Amino acid sequence: MNPEIYVLLSTYNGDKWLGDLITSLESQYGVVLKLVTRDDCSSNPPKIISKKIEITFCDHIKPNVGPAESYIHLLSHVPEGKFAAFCDQDDIWRPDRLLEGYLSIKEEDGPAISSSQVKIMDSKKVWPRRRAKLSFAKSLYENLMIGCTITMNPEAVMMMKKVLPPRGILHDEWAYTLISFLGKVVFIPKVLVDYRIHEQNDSGINALFLLSFKTQFRRIRKWRNQYKYKVTKAKYLFDLNLNTEAEQKEILLNYIESNTSKWKLLVHMIRLRVKRSSYLEAIVYGLMAMFLSKENTQN
Repeated sequence: MNPEIYVLLSTYNGDKWLGDLITSLESQYGVVLKLVTRDDCSSNPPKIISKKIEITFCDHIKPNVGPAESYIHLLSHVPEGKFAAFCDQDDIWRPDRLLEGYLSIKEEDGPAISSSQVKIMDSKKVWPRRRAKLSFAKSLYENLMIGCTITMNPEAVMMMKKVLPPRGILHDEWAYTLISFLGKVVFIPKVLVDYRIHEQNDSGINALFLLSFKTQFRRIRKWRNQYKYKVTKAKYLFDLNLNTEAEQKEILLNYIESNTSKWKLLVHMIRLRVKRSSYLEAIVYGLMAMFLSKENTQN
């Protein structure tokens, strides 16, 4: 019997892309796909229709709450003991997207999630690189798990329902940080989603490929607040006092301590060999983290 997987979709003014997405969801094989969706108060709510997949429409939360809270709300509609996957309104899934995600973690006993590479539409670019490695330490610095590629086992779904993210942290970043802290994260070195780049992307991945000066300048200014959120996220996770391995707790403590000084932060990053998907980004964001660290720990 094919496994049931609940696909969670939050929409917002995405009518022009949803047709392609639904067609790709209908093409999934080897699983029973159950779509759970809600619209985050679009100016013109979309009509989602499919003759091939079961769709559950959730009640609106008003006013507009943004993607993080919307997806956390959708998680509450996943039955106990079921797998789940995040889905964005503007992407196209390869036919094996869900099956590959399921197979990668189906044997795990504790909380586990997986993610894969994406291919940027109208481009040959693929991200993350095939040699990308996921870990709790790296999750504190950057998010390499793209929301639309994430699949969660039942234990991970339960933890995501139980332990809510702090304000300002997106659902996919929180899933990566929380589950890598408590369980296992798996990277599938294969393209399973075609990712659409446009100005409405909530994720920061678009800035990796839209290399105009204007885009990069806006990204750097935005990153100032994002870094502050990452420090806040670490302190929030520490205060939860969750039961996990001593090694993970030590990593978390070292990260928090490193942010009391820009030099401690630099040493910490080198010691843990925390690398981004690009060496240029590692240099740029590493230096920015150094200069912002002291200011952020005082807030």
